[in-house]
Amino acid sequence: MKIKMHLSLLSLVGAVLLFIFTSLAWFSVSDVINIGIFQGKLSNKEIEYVIYESDDGVTYEEITNISFDIAVPGDVNYYRIILTNPEASDYQVFLVLSGVRTVLKDGSPYTGSLSMLDVLQLTTTIDSTVIVDDVFSNLYENQSVTLTTTFSIESGLSETIDFTFTFLGSAGNEYQNLGVEIDDVLIYFND
Repeated sequence: MKIKMHLSLLSLVGAVLLFIFTSLAWFSVSDVINIGIFQGKLSNKEIEYVIYESDDGVTYEEITNISFDIAVPGDVNYYRIILTNPEASDYQVFLVLSGVRTVLKDGSPYTGSLSMLDVLQLTTTIDSTVIVDDVFSNLYENQSVTLTTTFSIESGLSETIDFTFTFLGSAGNEYQNLGVEIDDVLIYFND
């Protein structure tokens, strides 16, 4: 009886240790950089970034997170992210907006049937080439919106990603008290 109890206790300790080591291994190989909380180095990969916002698409100011006020149909908000690869190897990366959801203008949760994702257009360009041009709802999956397709950042170089949010002119008054909330911009390494 004592031997069975000791073996059970030993198995339990082994399972707990296995869980701890597995968790540590998972976090050490995760290839995500989260701009919202400004993590810049993960799993031996480093990328530098700066995010900007503009009222006119010409003059940009550095910001710490994406927040936007869309007042009337036709409004456009301009953003720019500059990624720099300081490492000795090239990277294949793509960007995703995460935690995307329709909210009321005051930020409280919205439970109705309308969705701002249906009337908010995302246009993303890299090197003056449009790589994404669609409404949020067509790019939406698991509270995330695809900001870019996979692209390369060569060693020691930078890449500029320009993107706009356009509140479609066809949207009616029923959208006037709604907004969109975005938690983070995630950078995924595609090795």
